[in-house]
Formats: sequence, structure tokens, C-alpha cells
Amino acid sequence: MNSEFPPAPFQVIANDAACEGLEDQEEQAREQARRSQAVQIALSWLLVGIPLAYGFYETLLRAAKLFTG
Repeated sequence: MNSEFPPAPFQVIANDAACEGLEDQEEQAREQARRSQAVQIALSWLLVGIPLAYGFYETLLRAAKLFTG
């Protein structure tokens, strides 16, 4: 009998315990990625929305000049 390796049932338990820690780390990484993606989307909308709102405002001012004389 080889004394270097534990019996098979103990290997399975050890592997399951190691996988539980990895699953928690993977879930944390996914959650962090979701937050990062939400921040990127919000910044992208701001990057587009601010000039869009300014352009809309300027358009309304110039259109008002056309109709009011």
C-alpha cells in the first residue's frame, strides 16, 4: 500500500472543500464585474447624455428665436 496518498474518499472530500472556496471567489469576481459594468454603463450614458442635453437646450433656444422674432 502506498502511504503517500490518502485513500480515495478523503481525496474527494478534500477536493470538494477546495472547490467550495473557489466557488465563493468566482461569485465575488462575478459580482465585482457586474458592479464594474454598471459603472461603465452609467459613465457612458453621462458621456453621451450631457452633450445631448446641451444640444437639445441650444436647439430650443434657437427655435424660440425663430418663432418669437
